[in-house]
Amino acid sequence: CVALDCPKNVHFFEGNSIQSVHFQNDAKKLACLHGFSYETAAVTDNRTLHYPEKKDHLYHIGILHGQADGYSGHSRYAPFLVTELLKKGYDYWALGHIHKRMDLSTDPPVRYSGNIQGRHSGETGEKGGYIVTLNGSEAEGSFHATSDIEWHDLILHLEGLDSLQELITLCEKEKSKYQHPQKGVLLTIRLSGQTQLFEELLDGTFLEELEEILREEDHDTSFIHVVSLKNETKPSVHDEMSIKQSGFFQDISHVLQDEHELQQAISELSTHKTARKYIALEDQDWEDIKKQAERLLLSELHKSR
Repeated sequence: CVALDCPKNVHFFEGNSIQSVHFQNDAKKLACLHGFSYETAAVTDNRTLHYPEKKDHLYHIGILHGQADGYSGHSRYAPFLVTELLKKGYDYWALGHIHKRMDLSTDPPVRYSGNIQGRHSGETGEKGGYIVTLNGSEAEGSFHATSDIEWHDLILHLEGLDSLQELITLCEKEKSKYQHPQKGVLLTIRLSGQTQLFEELLDGTFLEELEEILREEDHDTSFIHVVSLKNETKPSVHDEMSIKQSGFFQDISHVLQDEHELQQAISELSTHKTARKYIALEDQDWEDIKKQAERLLLSELHKSR
């Protein structure tokens, strides 16, 4: 931060302890902001107990980069309980760390504003920040988008489609709905549902051609780029039931539900000096893997019929 040319009204909190900074207007104290900086790359202890309680008429705002208890998907930095924050009597809590807009409390507001720019396909939608107005006991927040590029996930249900041409038309139509003036969109399209096109979609050639069609456009300040096209369709209800009743499918499905078996399957990777850096899987990752494995099994058994 030393190299940054920051405005005079920017304050950098120090590490190790909670600091309180007053905001003044015409030499009159109006608000007090409480927070701390990380003195190391990761702070894993709960520091909310060290925030002082509100004991005067000023507005008190807590600033905290940490993870609320009960939320997964992010590193467990500076963990805290919402009840601990509410006991401080503050007028507003501005939270960081979780890259998703989220209100943990409304009275008073305890809020994650999320990050200001989605970094990957898992961080979809508008990103930005809040301008908050405190007036007496009321706190009003107005969201302002800041991201120049947005990630979006489009799920297309293919029930009722009779031909691949209808699928192309549907993809182009739904894709166009994401057009946004002066903003780029990175789009993942997921083909879903039980469809009579299932067998035709098993041929990866058509999907490659469809991707090329959907990417035919001029890229300027306003664009929609299809990052990936995922085939997550299933065969018709009758075909799927027939396949799932087979003993082989049921045996594999049983294995997929066995956490010990799944851990055994990646045991060699988890001890590999390079691979283990990339397989820190969260609960949602495991669910995605199970779904992909089940769909792959359905596809292979459907081909062999």
